[in-house]
Amino acid sequence: MQAFSPEGKYGQWLLEQPFVLQLNDMIFTHGGLSPQLREKSVGQLDKRLKQELTRYISARDKFLAQSKIFPGVPFTQLRADIKTLAKQSSSKLVKKLRKQFDNLLFSDHSPIWYRGGAYCHAFYEQQNLEGLLQRFGATKLFVGHSVTPTRKVTTRFDEQLYMLDTGMNKKAYRGNATIV
Repeated sequence: MQAFSPEGKYGQWLLEQPFVLQLNDMIFTHGGLSPQLREKSVGQLDKRLKQELTRYISARDKFLAQSKIFPGVPFTQLRADIKTLAKQSSSKLVKKLRKQFDNLLFSDHSPIWYRGGAYCHAFYEQQNLEGLLQRFGATKLFVGHSVTPTRKVTTRFDEQLYMLDTGMNKKAYRGNATIV
C-alpha cells in the first residue's frame, strides 16, 4: 500500500504518467475519447485529469485518516460507502470526498472509462471520433480497456481507431499478449 501511495516508489511514478498521450498524429489512452470532452488540447485534458486525481487522493487520504475504514478497501467499495455516508452525514470531509466522484476522472466520459469507440454504432461514433481527432490535431486513436472479440488488435473507422486489448489475461479472457 505504501509503495502505491503518492509518496511511494510506484505511486510517484504512476502520478507522473499521462492519462492521455499524443505523439505526432497519434493519441493513446486507456478507454477512448468521448464527445463530451471540452478541452481544446490533449495537454489540457491530461492536466485536468491529473488535477482531479490529486484532489481525489488528498480528500480520500484525509477521510481515511479520520475514519475507521481500512485504507486497503477496494475503490468500488469505498465509492459505494462514501455515497451512502454522504447521504447520512453532514461532515464536510465526507461531502468533499463524495464530490470527487462527480469529476470527469470517474465518469463514463473519462478517457479512462469511455468505450464508445469500441461499442457504439459507427453512424454516431465515427463522426464524434473524427471531430475529436481533428480538434486535437491527430489522425489515429489507440485504446485498451475493451477486449476485442477476436482477441487480436482490431481497427474501426477506416483505421482511425486501434483497439489494443487482446485479452492477455488468460484466466479471464483466454487471449494473448500482442505487439503491434
